Amino acid sequence: MRHALLVAILCLGCRPMNAETPHATAANPHLVDASSAYLRSAAHQPVQWHQWGEEAFEAAKTQDKPILLDIGAVWCHWCHVMDRESYENTAVAQLINEQFVPVKVDRDERPDVDRRYQEVVGAMTGSGGWPLTAFLTPEGQVFYGGTYFPPEGKFGRPGLTELLPRLAKLYQEQKAGVVQSAQQLHNQIAEYTVQRVHRGELSTELLTALRSALKAEFDDEDGGFSRGEGPKFPHTSAMELALASWWATEEQAFVAMVTKTLDAMAAGGIHDHVGGGFHRYAVDRHWHVPHFEKMAYDNAPLLENYVHAFQATNHPRYRDIAVGIIRFVTEVLSNQQEGGFYAFQDADVSLDDDGSYFTWTQTEIEHAVSRDEARLLIERYRVSDDPRELHATPDRKVLYLEPSDDITPELQQALAHLREARAKRKAPFVDTMLFASYNGMMISAYSAAFQAFGDERLLAFAQKSLDRFLQHGYHEGTHLAHALTDEGRDTGVTALLDDYVFLARATLDVYELTGEPRYLRVAEELMRLAHERLWDAEAGGFFDRPKEAQTLGLLDQPHKPIQDAPMAGANSVAARVLDRLFYLTNTPAYRTWAEATLRTFAGSVARYGTFAASYGLALAFHLDHPAQAVIVGRRSDPQAHVLWQAALTTFRPGKLVLWVDPADGQSPLLPEPIRPLLEATPPKHWPQVFICAGTSCAPPTNDSQRVHELLTTFGRES
Repeated sequence: MRHALLVAILCLGCRPMNAETPHATAANPHLVDASSAYLRSAAHQPVQWHQWGEEAFEAAKTQDKPILLDIGAVWCHWCHVMDRESYENTAVAQLINEQFVPVKVDRDERPDVDRRYQEVVGAMTGSGGWPLTAFLTPEGQVFYGGTYFPPEGKFGRPGLTELLPRLAKLYQEQKAGVVQSAQQLHNQIAEYTVQRVHRGELSTELLTALRSALKAEFDDEDGGFSRGEGPKFPHTSAMELALASWWATEEQAFVAMVTKTLDAMAAGGIHDHVGGGFHRYAVDRHWHVPHFEKMAYDNAPLLENYVHAFQATNHPRYRDIAVGIIRFVTEVLSNQQEGGFYAFQDADVSLDDDGSYFTWTQTEIEHAVSRDEARLLIERYRVSDDPRELHATPDRKVLYLEPSDDITPELQQALAHLREARAKRKAPFVDTMLFASYNGMMISAYSAAFQAFGDERLLAFAQKSLDRFLQHGYHEGTHLAHALTDEGRDTGVTALLDDYVFLARATLDVYELTGEPRYLRVAEELMRLAHERLWDAEAGGFFDRPKEAQTLGLLDQPHKPIQDAPMAGANSVAARVLDRLFYLTNTPAYRTWAEATLRTFAGSVARYGTFAASYGLALAFHLDHPAQAVIVGRRSDPQAHVLWQAALTTFRPGKLVLWVDPADGQSPLLPEPIRPLLEATPPKHWPQVFICAGTSCAPPTNDSQRVHELLTTFGRES
């Protein structure tokens, strides 16, 4: 969608102003105490930023000025560039302050705001991203937008010193046309949003279509689910769907997609070979050169990918990569003392930087480790000071291997020594915000890693982190925080669907592993609260934000997240959590809500292809009752623990594992039809494992190998 009135702006002529050297200003009272690090970083800019809220919109209406909306993040390199070049330029700031009401938004703190304005600017220009720069009417509707704008025109982009006066003049002299054009665009997108969601029937044919999309979109040369030249993002839900499809159908093509992708990513520069963990994405199709920021919402599902691949294939490479992710999170992205997982690590150390903390020159490596280790690292990672072989920033190299390369003990030792040398560098900023959704994702990932590796520290920290968030960010049955500061203060931002469903999923993970009923109760409360506040009673499905919440600007436009971009679609996660609650408690309402959610999108979801992979996982979980394993025995009994470990370590997508200890003195909520089997088994036969799939159950067993065999084969489609 494009507007002729707005396109004509770029054809107007005016003389550009000279850039001036930025200088420090007094702290902006609107930003200096903001919970967001991105907003605080702009508190001393000469632009008089407002936070998103009633005050800014009221100022725009009272002064009859358009709004300049900046949406970005601390981890965004080009946000740093635009801040330095444009928003710290006093000439640009003067234009903004005189002619606009400037509003700055952190996309992690307000993904609901970001999502809506990205969609509109994308519709206008054909692209989006960060920084997002949008010009709004005082009511918050977009009449012009883009991404990065320098102060003077370059790279084929208009400069702000030219653009700002044009837009201000256009608004003042042609206000009626601007408002009408913005309203038309708003109406068109609102209509499109409603039309793209279609109800449908749930069927195995739909699941087959989503599995076929994996084959159609898979890059069989470099791995991943994009065949273009780049950029290439991890598609974690697609890999989970491929693993689940392999297990269900025994088609080797599905597991080959996963292993090729995980191998290519582990070898590529998107993987931090020195410090562990993964960068956000690669700019090329080969996974070689990344954008260097490292996000919790990427590393959590990638940890699950590598854990599940290890369980499915028993290849130690995947265990080693998973352990590296855990090491990175432990050292950088978590509060080990109090509990909690941080949001991200930035790419850059300074405004002039572009990933130098993570990259190397040949000379740096030679000075960091022994001569033999340097020779090994330079050879294996193809590092050279030859300018003809540059493959990162102008003078630095990204470390990457070929996917077929093995990591020998000698290479591991050399990397460890390189890590020690890198630790002496100034590290990029870490945002210590504790988001409910990201914490839920990482708690689930740690729970999965505990199941595979049996390291009690993983479960202990997952539980500590969950307890901390529930203590400070959850009020029983009434309130969930979107985010907490690292000091445990609620930021006051309205919780979104992502927060409810990912945290509910995490509480169920911890419930299964600890057997503590309080976690099951919290999961039920979270989903009931989400249903109360976010459910669309007319058309079905969950909105991303509460209906009664503040509706400034485009927030009045309803949105039901289903697409994986990049996190799993929240409605798909909601459906799977609800079905899981049904399987655990046999409460029919949860099954009803799950089915209604899946039906809401069934008529349109296939067109998303691999970006509906999480929907495919939820659909499979709904259509085919998952395997359930219940261990009955004393937690102090070593044999019962062996049986429990056998159930946990065995790969089977969606399996539910519970441990019933009669000594607890509680009547546990058990899935049907296991309860009657348990009641018919006398205590003298404990410990035993009961394994069921759907309405069928295998005879109980106290043999750990038999537990593995039954969970691997019992109730399989084939």
